[in-house]
Amino acid sequence: MELDDVKKQYELILDSINEGVFVIDKNKRIVFWNEEIQRLTRWNRGDAISKIYSERVKFLKRGRGKEGSQAEYLFNQVLRSKEELKAPESLFLISRERRKIPVSFTATPVYNSKKKYIGMIVTLRDVTAECAVDEMRTEFVSLVSHQLKTPLTAISWFTEMLKGEEVGKLNERQIDYLNQIYKNNRRMVALVNDLLNITRLEAGRMTVDPRPTDIKELIEESIDEIGFFAKERNCKLKFATLEEKIDKIDIDASLVKQAVLNLLSNAIKYSKDKGGKVAVFVKKKKHDILIKVKDNGLGIPDENKNQIFQKFFRGENVITKETEGTGLGLYIVKLIIEVSGGKIWFESKEDIGTSFFFTLPLSGSKAHRGERSIAKFSDFY
Repeated sequence: MELDDVKKQYELILDSINEGVFVIDKNKRIVFWNEEIQRLTRWNRGDAISKIYSERVKFLKRGRGKEGSQAEYLFNQVLRSKEELKAPESLFLISRERRKIPVSFTATPVYNSKKKYIGMIVTLRDVTAECAVDEMRTEFVSLVSHQLKTPLTAISWFTEMLKGEEVGKLNERQIDYLNQIYKNNRRMVALVNDLLNITRLEAGRMTVDPRPTDIKELIEESIDEIGFFAKERNCKLKFATLEEKIDKIDIDASLVKQAVLNLLSNAIKYSKDKGGKVAVFVKKKKHDILIKVKDNGLGIPDENKNQIFQKFFRGENVITKETEGTGLGLYIVKLIIEVSGGKIWFESKEDIGTSFFFTLPLSGSKAHRGERSIAKFSDFY
């Protein structure tokens, strides 16, 4: 069979699938453009072939970012890693008519027999329907959470009044029952706050108000605030930074503090029962500040490492030690760090311990005017 015939067959196959596919060469020029990508971008094949991809494919990160900047970032990430990349969250594809289309993104580098890079295959899938369902779910969770908050707050107030014996003397057994009611009500309040924070962060409705902040003071305040919890767990908690001076950076202190508190809370919960140690380190780098929270606890099993930032996920070894928990804490921390312009990752060995790292840009976080500020985490109050 002639080479041209083979090529035509492959093109017919790629044209028939319901995902947008285009191919670029090593010079970033488009060499293939299927029918679905034409529908999504509104650029015909003749208008796309031989053009630099950035002239025809423009992305916007959902919630924030500059048009086109995400395409360069994602493609450069593929070239650096030399591996397939799936965008961690949906992007908006900007069509020729300036319409925003939510899409999922996959890019795969192509190499010849000599392992030399010759181009890239990019696949885009229209996820408009999925986003609509997700938005409905988010609105539902937000509505239910708001409705729950009022009665939960009332229960808390009345329980405190009863515990304070403002309406009569209580015996020891009654006080014990009230303490259990109060404790479980606080757990429900914490869950509702977590759900509210998730819906606000995911929908881009969280206020981000950057102000000059001393990151070392913020960490010291967080350690003081959670110190009693560490004492209850017989866990040594220390700030072990070697940095003498770090200039203030523009961040939303309330948001970042909640992220730090959540990481500290997790580290304390899952440290060793006897001889637990948690330490916080801060290091100034060229473009950002690196914060590290290290524990000597359970660690994360290898089979769970790719799920650790997912909603509602809790490892089996964690559930065995700490039955209480929603599996939302690390997901919220990740959202907070990302909305602050930073990155988060971890290193862990089972039965040895875990270190969580996150960065904050020295240039500061971008302000965002939202409907609400952070709802306080109260797992450890």
